[in-house]
Amino acid sequence: MQSYFQREALISTKKMIRLFYIGKNVKGALEFFCKERLTFIGIGTNEIFNSFSEVSDYFYKFVDTVTSTYKIISEDYQVVTSSCDSCVVIAKIDFQANAENLNYRFALHFSFCFQLDNEKLMITFVHVHMPEKDSLNCLHADIKIREDLIYQFGNTNFIAAKSFLYE
Repeated sequence: MQSYFQREALISTKKMIRLFYIGKNVKGALEFFCKERLTFIGIGTNEIFNSFSEVSDYFYKFVDTVTSTYKIISEDYQVVTSSCDSCVVIAKIDFQANAENLNYRFALHFSFCFQLDNEKLMITFVHVHMPEKDSLNCLHADIKIREDLIYQFGNTNFIAAKSFLYE
């Protein structure tokens, strides 16, 4: 049987993921994070942050950069350990991403550590893992899709103009 503390951690995890990935609501998602102590490890090589400010900056840049919309295909949340003032939740989520000329599925695995902070349950540690390398390539392709489309459009026009001048 789950305690109140465990249920709250599960509910907070689901809400935060939906706010950020589905709603792209950074302000709402950040309300679940502890402002005094926070560590976040993302899927990228340089995605290790040790403060609320760094995580906040990363979240806003992510939302500004990623053009696709996400839908949750399947999800599984579990409390793996808890004590009187802390709790660890793991989540396995399959997403469907839709962007211009690019639709793909990818999985993310999360570990969230919650701790009581001023009598409120807050996230103090997050680790995000992408188990499939191909998914990472799609996600990075999604980030670059707009600049690639702009490049292709410009390159096509340049080639057409060049051929017109030299004919």
